[in-house]
Amino acid sequence: MRRRYIVTILTAIGVVGYLALDDKQLGPSNSTQQAIQQEADYIIQGLQARHYAGDGQLDRTMQASTAHHYPYDDRTQLQAPTLTLHQGAQSQWRVNAQQGRLSQGQTLELDGSVLISPLQQEAGTFSLSTQHLSIDLKQQIADTDTAVEISSPSTKLTATGMTLDMTKQQASFKSQVQGIHDPHAQ
Repeated sequence: MRRRYIVTILTAIGVVGYLALDDKQLGPSNSTQQAIQQEADYIIQGLQARHYAGDGQLDRTMQASTAHHYPYDDRTQLQAPTLTLHQGAQSQWRVNAQQGRLSQGQTLELDGSVLISPLQQEAGTFSLSTQHLSIDLKQQIADTDTAVEISSPSTKLTATGMTLDMTKQQASFKSQVQGIHDPHAQ
């Protein structure tokens, strides 16, 4: 009888030990948890979004062919994004790119054939192109360290790096600035 108790106790200890080890193996591994955290929580096809300032005025609109939102770091990956910045009732700037990343709704990183165009006639006819652009959406300041080209019918300016205050409509170039102006071109 005593032998049966000892065998039963040893068996129970063995089962408890096995279950304790097995629980650790059955739980999600670190790599599984990381993979889950990197999954998009929603995907939007044909994104069209509007953002309004605190005074109720339209601040910006965003369009993209697709948007994938990742909750782990609150970023949204965008394909073919188009950003239009507004001041009051007037559209001021349009920015297009091949892809973008919106971080916490504050910073928009654009990559691949980034094109900036003014939408006001008094700003003149020109376009600004680069391969990478970072935009602080709250301050409406765009910045890049890559090559920039500004083209108009009579002028072509190239530089490496630029900061553009889209509210004040002022640009400052960082280095290697070169310009060509043809006064006879229209």
